[in-house]
Amino acid sequence: MDDKTIFERIDCQNRIWKTGLYDYLFKSVFSIRFCICNFYIRMYSSKPVNVLDVGAGSGTLLSFIYDIAKNYNYNDISDEAIKVFKNSEAFKKHASIVNILHENINELQNQSYYDIIVSLGIAKFVYE
Repeated sequence: MDDKTIFERIDCQNRIWKTGLYDYLFKSVFSIRFCICNFYIRMYSSKPVNVLDVGAGSGTLLSFIYDIAKNYNYNDISDEAIKVFKNSEAFKKHASIVNILHENINELQNQSYYDIIVSLGIAKFVYE
């Protein structure tokens, strides 16, 4: 695979989000991942949790766990993904518990403690 800068990958992500492809996939084919994640979060935690969702995309996980999330820390590098998330019903209903972290996870400046860290959609971007 050719080496690409982070800016090229962000640009690619923004273009993909603009097409609506992710929105379609997350609502249909890949929704099972969120159900499984929801199950494990609830199985291992009986108290409200501070969640970091890395590569959160459309923020679909929030619609599954809003009732047990003390804080939902949304992380994504794509401007377009953040726009999709901010226009979602889940964000509009639960904005009070959302913290948007718009930066590369490797450069995250937030020094918070997280009970649960989720990364359901970023493995395909790890090149090595």
